[in-house]
Amino acid sequence: QRDLAEMRSLPASPFDACDQDTGRVSSQSLVRYKTNDYSVPVAFAHQDVWIRAYVHDVVIGCRGEMIARHPRCWEREEIVFNPVHYLPLLEQKLNAFDQAAPLQGWDLPEEFATLRRLMEARMNRHGRREYV
Repeated sequence: QRDLAEMRSLPASPFDACDQDTGRVSSQSLVRYKTNDYSVPVAFAHQDVWIRAYVHDVVIGCRGEMIARHPRCWEREEIVFNPVHYLPLLEQKLNAFDQAAPLQGWDLPEEFATLRRLMEARMNRHGRREYV
């Protein structure tokens, strides 16, 4: 009974079991956590962000908003891209579409390649913009 009387009440919110850090988004829309870089939407370039690293995920936010979530990479010196983060930039630089590093290895269903061929055949250069 004495022990119970001396105990504090539980916190109002549950403990968030993660490593918390801060960072700054680079001009390539990447945030470094430990030795790896994680992408964020291009609209957040050059801004300060918060990072929460869980066992399986890395969550990145700006102010009170979560802006990116990636599977955690335990390797070293890796870059973890979400190609969707770069689509607004690719809309402006259509010639970079085929060489853009964030899109390399992006395994889309075959229907996307068919859609791109059809759109480019029907609308020429405008087809690529519409596809992006």
